[in-house]
Order: sequence, then structure tokens, then C-alpha cells
Amino acid sequence: MNKIRGDDVTATCGKPGGNTIDGYVEAAFCHVADLGMGMGMKGSYGALFKAEGNKHEFRPLGKHGAPVAGGYISPNRILWDVEGLAHFSCHRSFIAANVLSSSHHPECKMTADHPVTDTAIIGSGFIGRAWAISFARAGARVRLWDQAADQTAGALAYIEGVLEDLARTDLLNGKTPASVMSLISVASSMAEALAEATYVQENTPEVLTTKKMVFEALDGAARADAILASSTSALLPSRFTEHLKGRSRCVVVHPINPPYLIPAAEIVPSPWTSLETVERARRFLVAAGHAPLVMKRELDGFIMNRMQGALMEEAFRLVADGYASVEDIDTGIRDGLALRWSFMGPFETMDLNAPGGVRDYAERYQGIYENLFSQMQRRVDWTGEVMNVVEAERRALLPAEHLQKRQVWRDKRLMALLAHKRGQAANETGS
Repeated sequence: MNKIRGDDVTATCGKPGGNTIDGYVEAAFCHVADLGMGMGMKGSYGALFKAEGNKHEFRPLGKHGAPVAGGYISPNRILWDVEGLAHFSCHRSFIAANVLSSSHHPECKMTADHPVTDTAIIGSGFIGRAWAISFARAGARVRLWDQAADQTAGALAYIEGVLEDLARTDLLNGKTPASVMSLISVASSMAEALAEATYVQENTPEVLTTKKMVFEALDGAARADAILASSTSALLPSRFTEHLKGRSRCVVVHPINPPYLIPAAEIVPSPWTSLETVERARRFLVAAGHAPLVMKRELDGFIMNRMQGALMEEAFRLVADGYASVEDIDTGIRDGLALRWSFMGPFETMDLNAPGGVRDYAERYQGIYENLFSQMQRRVDWTGEVMNVVEAERRALLPAEHLQKRQVWRDKRLMALLAHKRGQAANETGS
């Protein structure tokens, strides 16, 4: 018998008793003497184990040996990530059973640098379902929850279709669509989605009152060690987290959609977001295959929308003032600047475009851009007269009824580009 002290639990743990219940063999047991947080969960808990061929199944027992429906007991879930039956270990409010197995447990392999394996997605619209693909592809378990139940059903159907496309372009990290899909499940409540998650990604409408309400609920229900991240693209984190007790663990993680194809993601802290939260979020994103942009402090528009906004403002001005057509501007980006920008940013571009590097570039060409800047201060109303021109030219090139088909084309081109970039990076590193 081993007595183990966790953060919130004192338990006496023992080896299996060998009893059989409903075809399951008792794998281990744990008598909980004291469980913190006022849960009132004192009693005996156990894990049951059943092997059928290569399939290994685990099931917890509740108080005094009563089987628990649904495969887990909250807040005590039997975790089965480690092979070799020996004991229960107690960690925080979780009781983990190490169960003997000759087969692999479900694939859940974040990197050793940051082994977050349980995530929650709150809001399963286009952004939420895209994050789910990204996290599960990296090996994390994903629990989806949405206030509108029909959204999660639609999300699962969408994810299944996308995974097939990703597999065809070798963008599932060697996994199969089925293995990725097996890591994604739907929770019946927010509390269920949050029960085990140490990383939570919120994806609700860009309405301040909604964000405040949702984050208050998240802060009250999520594990104390969980990161609470928002996908907001327009709201500063300080505006909806200031009132929270756990505000230091709240941060914005803003994707460039869809995140399963575009690795960059912005990490935006509020004034009270802890450095630990920022670093943990960064490490998690890296483990999930992302390229995080870590802002030093919050700012309207973050990084990407400010950069993108500057470009779009000038595009509308050029059309409104009659200097260029919509297609000429798109051509200049698509067949010009974007070719470099697909593998280099503006500062590296400057560094390589002058013999002496970035300082040489600034000394040579600053005057040109200084002269242009004064001409770029006037705004054009995007929805005003210029939109009639923009829309007419776009509809001549692409009828409205073909928009959805073109969107599918765009995503497949992004897949091909990402696959190419990954292949090139592997060749350069020799891996």
C-alpha cells in the first residue's frame, strides 16, 4: 500500500484486487481520505480494465465500488496515458491509474516541451472548429461545446470533410482522419468541456457583453491551472477580463483563419496577464504546430490587423481615386509582393534588398516612403461609392453563385502552399 499526497488529495493506493465486474477486471483501487475544494468526495475509487484483442478499455469506479456511467467521474477521472500497472497517483483533484497494456493508448502526443493533452473549444463556429482541427492534429484531446447544440453537429461534419482534404495533401502529421477525429468529442455542457482542459479557446461573437459573460463563466468553472484564451480579433483582453478573479490566466490568442492552414497566431496579453500564462500559451501553440507572435502589450488591431489594415486602406484609396483597377491591385500582391511575403516578412525583405542590410535599406529608401506617407492620411469609406466599383469588378471576375466554389479552391491552394513550405523546411533542416 502506498500513501500518496497530491495538491488537493490524500489517498491510500493499492495494487489490483482481481475482481471482475461486467467483464471488467479490477485494475487498481484508491481510497480517498480527503479531497479538497469542498467536493465531499471521500470514499473508495477504483479503475476497471478490459482487454478484447488489441482493444483496451478502462472504466472508473465511483464511491465504494459503484460503477460510474459515462466512463469518468468528475472531478476524479481515470487517466490512462502511461503503460505498466503499479499504482494510482494523485495529482490535484485527479486520480490517475497506470494500467498495464501491450497496445498503444489513443494518440495524444504533444511535445515534451509542453505536454498539454486536454483542451476545450467554447463556441464551435468556423473559428472554433478550425482550432479543433489544429489541436487534434497535434495530438490533443478536444472537447467542443456550443450553446447552440446544432452548431456542434455541423462542426463535426465540417471537420470530417476537412480532414480528408488535409490527408490528401499530407497535412495530418502522419495521422489518419479517423485517428484525429477520435480525439474530438462534443460536451453536453460547458462544465463537462472544461472538466479536464488545461487550455481553453473561446470563440464567441465579437460582443463585449458576451465576452464578459462567457469569461466570467469560464473563470468560475475551469481548472485553476487552465489557460483561458480568446480568439477575439477586435476586443482588447483588458476590456473583458478586468473583473475576473483569475484574470492573470486570461489572454487573447488570435488566429489567422483557418488556423489549421495558417500557422501564425497572435498572443496578446492584458496588463495583468502573467508572464507564465504568456509563456505557457506560446509553448502550447508551438507544440500544436503554430508560429506564435507574442505581443509585449495589448494594442487595438494587434499586429496582423494593423498590417493588413494599412494595405487595404491604400488599396481602396487607389481604386477610389482612379489610379488602378481592382484586378491590377490584386495582381500586384498575388504575382508580386506576396511571392516574397510567402516566406519572408518585411524586415527580412529589407535586410536582403540592400547590400549593407536593413540599415542600408532604410538610409537609401526612407525618403521615398516619407514622401508617400503624407499622401496616405486620407480615409476612403469602404462601403461608400468605391464599393460600387469594387463589387462590380469582382462580380465580373467571379459571379456571386461561384463564391463558395472559389472558397474551396482557396483552401486547397493554401493546403498545397503549406505542404510545399513544410517540405522545403524539412529539406533545409535535413529532417
